[in-house]
Amino acid sequence: MDAPASHQSFANVSQQMEELRMNVSLALPHELRTPLNAILGFSEYLMSQPPERLPEADNILQMQTSIHENALRLHRLIENYLLYVHLKLIEHDMRKQRAEMWKSDGRLDTRSLIASVARRKAQQAQREQDVELRLADAELHVSTKSLTKIVEELLDNACKFSPAGSLIQVTTEVSDDQWIFRMSDAGRGMTAEQIARIGAFMQFERRYYEQQGAGLGLALAILLVHVNGGEFRIDSIHGQGTTITVTFPSRPTMEF
Repeated sequence: MDAPASHQSFANVSQQMEELRMNVSLALPHELRTPLNAILGFSEYLMSQPPERLPEADNILQMQTSIHENALRLHRLIENYLLYVHLKLIEHDMRKQRAEMWKSDGRLDTRSLIASVARRKAQQAQREQDVELRLADAELHVSTKSLTKIVEELLDNACKFSPAGSLIQVTTEVSDDQWIFRMSDAGRGMTAEQIARIGAFMQFERRYYEQQGAGLGLALAILLVHVNGGEFRIDSIHGQGTTITVTFPSRPTMEF
C-alpha cells in the first residue's frame, strides 16, 4: 500500500531540508573564509605597523579598497544565505500570509528597474560594453524587491561565467498577457545533467574554473520566480552559452 500523500510530502520536504543543511555545512565555511581572510590580513597588517613604517599612501588605499570590497562580498554572501533559507521555508509553507511579503507593491516599472540593475552590475564587472538591452515595460504583480534580486543574480552569473568582450543580451516582451524576460550569454554553458542538478551551493567544474560565490545566485532567482507565481526555464549548450527565460502574468503598457 502506498504511503498517504501527506506523508510523502513531509518526507520530500524533510529530505530537501536535510540536503540544504548538508550543502550549507559544506559550503558556508569556505565561502565565508575567503573574503574574511582578506579583511583580517590587510587590517591586521595595517594595525601592526608603527606610523613611520606604514606603506605609501597608494598602497594603503589599495589595501583599504580590498578590505571594503571583500566586506561587501561577505555581506552579500550572508544576506543571500539568509534569503535562500527564508525562501525555502516559504516554498514549503503554503500559508498565504507568509508569501504575501513578496507580492506586488503596486505598478512596477520593469524597463527602468532592469536598465538600472543592468548598468550597475555591468559596471561592477567592468562589462559595460557587453550588455545589450531591449526592453518592454509592463504591469507586473511582482514586488520591486523580488524582481531586482532576480535580475541582479542572473546578470551576476552571466558576467561571471562568460568571457569579457562577449555579448550578454537582455530582452523583455509582452505576449498573450505574459511578460517574458530573456537573458542570453556566450559563456561556457551547462549540460543537461548539470541543469537537472541545479541547487544552492552547487558549482559545476569548480576545479577547472576559478569562481567566487557559492553557486547560490541561480537557486535564489529560481525560488523568487516561483514564490511570485512565475515560471523559470534554462536552455543551455555546454561550451556555447545559456539562455534563461522568466515569465510572469502581465498587462502591457509601452514598448520600444
